[in-house]
Amino acid sequence: MTSNKTIAGLIAYILVLGIAELSIAYYSPVLGIVIHLILMFFLIYYSSMVENKEKSNFIMALALPSLLRIISTSIPLIVLSDIAVIQFFIIYVPLLVAAFLLMRSQNLTLQDVGFTTKKFYIQLIIGATGLSFGVIEFFILKEEILPLVTINFAEILIYA
Repeated sequence: MTSNKTIAGLIAYILVLGIAELSIAYYSPVLGIVIHLILMFFLIYYSSMVENKEKSNFIMALALPSLLRIISTSIPLIVLSDIAVIQFFIIYVPLLVAAFLLMRSQNLTLQDVGFTTKKFYIQLIIGATGLSFGVIEFFILKEEILPLVTINFAEILIYA
């Protein structure tokens, strides 16, 4: 049974996350990053104070979206340059390392987090949906982020 405190905490988390995102989008990216930093450190600290191991693990995992946003907002992408792909690695490698360390600290196996060869077709379908969402986002943002140039399919896949 989920307690009222847990529900209130999740609502507060979503509200703070929303405030940080609105700050990044409409007011000040620096303020949004600061809010994400405070939220991330609070979640890490609070997860160490919670006695219930499952709740502690869940709270620790909630810090990952803030880490992603901090890194991706701090390192602006220079689209269509030679180093754009390298910048994607700079952004996502720390996130993958953090996710891996979180898995290790929680004693999770690859099967526990969904990496399995069983029902491989489901993994392919999930991957295809991610790729299709990336392509759709690319075409939505194309006018804002790209100059008027000819775009080939390889570039779409890189940014998707």
